[in-house]
Amino acid sequence: MLDAVDALDLSALTGSYRLGGRGRRAYDPAMMLALLIYAYAVGESSSRRIEARCEHDVAFRVIAAGDAPDHSSIAGFRVRHRDTFADLFVQVLRLCREAGLVKVGTIALDGTKMRANASSGANRTAAGIKAALDAETAPDAETAPGAGGDAAVVAEQLRRAEATDAAEDAEFGSDRGDEPPPGMRDRSGQRSRFAAAAARIAAREAAEAAQQQGAQARYEQKVAAREAYRAEHGRNPRGRPPKPPAAPDPDRKPGRANTTDPDSVVMATRQGFVQGYNTQVVASEDQVILDAEVVTDTNDTQQLAPMTRAALIMLRLLGLEVPHTVLADAGYWNTTAITEMDTAHDRGLGPEPVVPPDRAALRPEPGGHDPQRQSTRARRMRERLREPDRRAHYQRRSGIIEPVFGQIKQRTGDRFRLRGLAAVNAEFKLIAMTHNLLKLHVASP
Repeated sequence: MLDAVDALDLSALTGSYRLGGRGRRAYDPAMMLALLIYAYAVGESSSRRIEARCEHDVAFRVIAAGDAPDHSSIAGFRVRHRDTFADLFVQVLRLCREAGLVKVGTIALDGTKMRANASSGANRTAAGIKAALDAETAPDAETAPGAGGDAAVVAEQLRRAEATDAAEDAEFGSDRGDEPPPGMRDRSGQRSRFAAAAARIAAREAAEAAQQQGAQARYEQKVAAREAYRAEHGRNPRGRPPKPPAAPDPDRKPGRANTTDPDSVVMATRQGFVQGYNTQVVASEDQVILDAEVVTDTNDTQQLAPMTRAALIMLRLLGLEVPHTVLADAGYWNTTAITEMDTAHDRGLGPEPVVPPDRAALRPEPGGHDPQRQSTRARRMRERLREPDRRAHYQRRSGIIEPVFGQIKQRTGDRFRLRGLAAVNAEFKLIAMTHNLLKLHVASP
């Protein structure tokens, strides 16, 4: 693995360091990168634990070449150079290609939920955020005459949060190396994060309102067109009259956002609900990761087309052929995406999607007599999966992609260290790059 790091172009790392001058000597960026990659490879992502192993673990001491970088330097390096991880990921992928890896007759896509560096207990409504900010700017609000009960509750929540922080500092140290930068630790930083969470809620509500307005406008256009047809022809046009869009649920709970990591969302997993992110991976037949992304969608229905496109771009950079087949489970079923990808495949521009239709692909007949009638595209996919060669292809899916996530979670766990979608995406690129370096190491003589 260290030889592979030596083969990388690290100018994006080294170019950001000033030579000479005053101040503390910077650690060698090549060494820091190798240290970080090796740490992730052996399951250490905590900067404090990496620091400890640099003092006591022979392998870590060899990589550090006798230096003992402190956890703040390690965490700072990871944050400072996160924008370079995507380029380094591509470089490692090229090394895998040169070593004879990256077999892409068939590629597979899957996703899994990973926990954010934030607690679900930090989720707040817009009203709760405003109350917290008001309570903070007016410390005596909860005891002031006429103060409402909400302010007292929020003040108590703030006190509990501070007590939790103090307890964690006592157990792990006040500077763990994976916390927000100094500007985010004080009260002004708290207010910034609360404001970001409030903005997230407002943006989400605005998007939902725009979607509702668009649906209403389309309905009114259809009604007007139908009335115009009846006025001209004296009869109704064929087909059912348009249905009005469903009205917003008046009993719907208010939206929430996380005040620790406003980009993270509550997601359902087989083990329950987590505050986290949805990670997506496309892998080759030999389990080399072609693309790794993090999204905030709580399901996978919108990920098939963009993840496949990203993998094709990567393969084009490597000078590899277009795969014949892309495999994904039923959670990726999207009729529009499947139709577009089938068309591209017929033109030789992309892989054939083999994705079982999900239950949402079942559509009733216009008369409502057959509730199990499938959409045309879903029916064709069912027929496709009945063909022996395609069925055999699909049965390979789990063997290609599921071990990738199993290996990642076994090494690095299921929780990110960084916060924010951009930072988490960069960290996931680092995780994917480490995975590919391990594949390269195993394949090397």
